[in-house]
Amino acid sequence: MHRSPLIFALVEDTLSRWRAYRQNMKARRIISDLPPQLRKDIGWPDALPDRTRRN
Repeated sequence: MHRSPLIFALVEDTLSRWRAYRQNMKARRIISDLPPQLRKDIGWPDALPDRTRRN
């Protein structure tokens, strides 16, 4: 039984997850750089300072 296909699959999965994480972070940075009014319009959570967290 060869283990190399399993190793390649694990590496491919790890790289895929890393790319998705990096794309998510890039999108968050881009949205966070928008003016507060636009972030509020699109419903970005950090753009709503008047909302308080309920415990």
